[in-house]
Amino acid sequence: MQRENVVAPAPEWVVRWQPPEEGVVKCNIDAALFHDQQKFGIDMCFRGAQ
Repeated sequence: MQRENVVAPAPEWVVRWQPPEEGVVKCNIDAALFHDQQKFGIDMCFRGAQ
């Protein structure tokens, strides 16, 4: 199966990160799957109000 490089259109709006309220921890998670290499990657970021 042949694949082409495809560029996704830019979103019309931008979401900016906002800190959570005091006493709350926010967790952002991202992941990628590299099927041809049988590998994956995952990253997590925890942030509080400060």
